[in-house]
Amino acid sequence: FSVYNPKKPFMIVDVLTENPVSYAEVRKSRVVMKIRGVDIPVVSAKHLKKLKNISGRKQDLEDIKSLNRLERARDERKT
Repeated sequence: FSVYNPKKPFMIVDVLTENPVSYAEVRKSRVVMKIRGVDIPVVSAKHLKKLKNISGRKQDLEDIKSLNRLERARDERKT
């Protein structure tokens, strides 16, 4: 299920009640982002796409396409 702030409806947090991917696996590949001086661990793009695919929601499937485009653009800049 998702939790959101009605004052900021684009800020949504998905809460998982099952473990479709092992926590140990997700934790091992996490990415740490520094936001305003605070380290925040977030799920890797690989696992995010896997979780979104499992949900099967239309928006999540569109998000996967967007993530793939971003990854391709990043990879193209590296070459």
